[in-house]
Amino acid sequence: LKCSRKTNSIFRLSDRVIAINGLIGDYAAQRNHSVSVIPNCVDTAKYVPAPRLADATVRLVWMGSHSTMQNLKSIAGPIRRLQALGNVPLRVIGAGDPGLPDLQVETHQWSADTEIDSLRDCDIGLVPLPDHPWNQWKFFYKTIQYMAMGMPVVARRMGSNSEVIEHGVDGFLVDDEAQWYESLQTLIADRSLRQRMGAAARAKVIERYSFESQMPRMVDVFEQVLQSKRATQHHARLGQASC
Repeated sequence: LKCSRKTNSIFRLSDRVIAINGLIGDYAAQRNHSVSVIPNCVDTAKYVPAPRLADATVRLVWMGSHSTMQNLKSIAGPIRRLQALGNVPLRVIGAGDPGLPDLQVETHQWSADTEIDSLRDCDIGLVPLPDHPWNQWKFFYKTIQYMAMGMPVVARRMGSNSEVIEHGVDGFLVDDEAQWYESLQTLIADRSLRQRMGAAARAKVIERYSFESQMPRMVDVFEQVLQSKRATQHHARLGQASC
């Protein structure tokens, strides 16, 4: 299990490789010609946005594990500037204290039972990421969770975010603190833009990243592999019989 090359061996030995994003799919295809890219997906029947009042406070949201809370510190500066201009709370859905004492933070402990309710009165999803080679390969599940809830997402231009988010249509892809500030300020100031981008975000998730859209593809992959195996076994039996 600790063999650093085990992934390449597993790719070569597999009848079919299912990758969660294009980058991993391209890598796997160098070692196995039978690759399907099927992204992570959410249950859009459960992840349903709630109507937001016109005068409701605009709320930023970040959701993640204790180990990734450090990512929030990379955008503390832009959020601090925005909060200095008005009431823009940051909701953190996770485990423990996020360690941002100088920001207006609402801390919600994550649980499967309350996750969706904690997201429903939020307006803009955040996906900050550090400069780490591993992040280029990851599929950031929280991105499609936010989008399924009808939120535009501001995310670091990294990994699957560039595949999922169409910049300026259903979210913003950013590279530095100045772009974080500009993108968030634009969304906070323009309610109609938030609504339009949030609707586009949810529509995309329903079309491309929902159980309804992806589970039939997953079933089809398994059926193809099983049919191929049966055909191979049948031919082998015929060959033995002829001998």
